Amino acid sequence: MDSVNYDKEDFPLIEKDGASINDEYPTHSKSNGSMSIWRMVCLSVYLFGESALNTALVFVLIPYQVRLIVGDNAKSTGLGELSIASTIVAIIVTPIIGYLSDRTYSRFGRRCPWLIAGVACILVGLFLIAVSQQFWLLMVGYFIEQLGTCVVNPYNALLPDLVPEHQRGTAGGIMGSFTMAGNIFGGCMGFLLIKLSLWQVFLLLGVVIASGAIITTVFTHEQDYSDPSIPRDKIEIKKFLVSLITPFKDGNFRNAVLSQVFFILGLNTVAYFLQYFISDVVGSPYKLLGKQVATSADQAVAFFIFPLYLGAVFGAILSGPISNYFGKKAALCVSGPLVMFVIILMNFVPIFTLIVFIGFLAGFGYGMYFSVN
Repeated sequence: MDSVNYDKEDFPLIEKDGASINDEYPTHSKSNGSMSIWRMVCLSVYLFGESALNTALVFVLIPYQVRLIVGDNAKSTGLGELSIASTIVAIIVTPIIGYLSDRTYSRFGRRCPWLIAGVACILVGLFLIAVSQQFWLLMVGYFIEQLGTCVVNPYNALLPDLVPEHQRGTAGGIMGSFTMAGNIFGGCMGFLLIKLSLWQVFLLLGVVIASGAIITTVFTHEQDYSDPSIPRDKIEIKKFLVSLITPFKDGNFRNAVLSQVFFILGLNTVAYFLQYFISDVVGSPYKLLGKQVATSADQAVAFFIFPLYLGAVFGAILSGPISNYFGKKAALCVSGPLVMFVIILMNFVPIFTLIVFIGFLAGFGYGMYFSVN
């Protein structure tokens, strides 16, 4: 490979208190050119597998397998322990990986090496989950899978790294389409359990996410950061810890984080335990507009997932005009109470057709919240 010469203009120096600060690296996003639709598609393919896996695990497979292993009497406790463990992993590992990713100097780039390493970790976790017949092994497998999901997180920086600013709207739309398709595909895993064994379903999901990672990595060309002429930031633990604490000194930041914590806490609680709610509270037969559409709760949950993400699309689209006219705070004040209202309504009117409709409203509030926030 030919060596690349870097001019000073590529690395603008900012003088502050007599020190040179250089943390801007040349990326494709700075280019005046354009990225082809084909490359945007390849960049986004991984999201299909990631979304399919996450939706399948949270809504269908993990609740299903916990019930198989520990039984009906202990399923809620077991699922709660798994969800808490995964949350702790995300809180601790995600910022560390992001920090290390910004300081990765590889010939293959800063993000793709973490993508491959993370997916490898995910595949190990999926294997352990698939073969687990004891709860402790299921927890270890899920822990490793969630660890891999955190390691993959630098992938999210590929869009601002590589896509020119004037094309980010288009790239974001393509990524959103792959995410939506993956969510719907993952939600349908309950129906595959009729004809496939559990390990075959996990094998399918593993193939899907691995294929997406390979395609994205092969067709995504990051900057070669192995060149020694590129300025490098050192890994300094003290500065890293300070960078985590400093933003919380701002009151607006604290309030934004706190509101998002409660919002996500509520959504994740519903997502993890929705299958149990449908089986224990709503109960069979699972009829939609008078016609039976599922024979078990792990199948029935798919009919909640599709309107949920469809509603999220409409919520995201309408959040723009609403926030522009009434302000972003008004949009947030609408989305939060809307989700709260429909979730409370589920408990008082546990009718399957209504649950499906509620999925659309909950998704609408979800899409509006995250688009504005």
